Amino acid sequence: VKGVVADETTGEPIPFVKVKVEGLNKGGVTDFDGVFKFPLDAGEYTLVISSTEHIEAKQLVEVVEGTTTELAINLKSNVQDIDGDFTVVAYRTTPKSIAGDDVRRMDAANTTDGMTKEQMKATGDGDAGEAVQRVPGVTVQE
Repeated sequence: VKGVVADETTGEPIPFVKVKVEGLNKGGVTDFDGVFKFPLDAGEYTLVISSTEHIEAKQLVEVVEGTTTELAINLKSNVQDIDGDFTVVAYRTTPKSIAGDDVRRMDAANTTDGMTKEQMKATGDGDAGEAVQRVPGVTVQE
């Protein structure tokens, strides 16, 4: 399965959108051009497409043996304009059970992301290639 995820209003491709197969431990994340690609056996599947700034969508897809199913998916924005003044209050807490690598990322001046070996084990993925696809912005190509 291969596809492009774009904003319904602007038509612009959306990077870092999660595309998962409902009921299976398969899926991927769109790259900077809004493109995703991952292998699926022949059959019918429901894809769940989600982004922090867009309304989650589901799309039925039929995969035919020996072909690449190509999709164009448009997501509707859930960002709304706010009139008037508002105040944002944020608190930072560090849970006692957080892994050392997570603490390092929380204390870093730059935004980083990754996955610890404990997190990889907890995902239940078959191999590191499947597990690393859970990191935002990572796409594994075969």
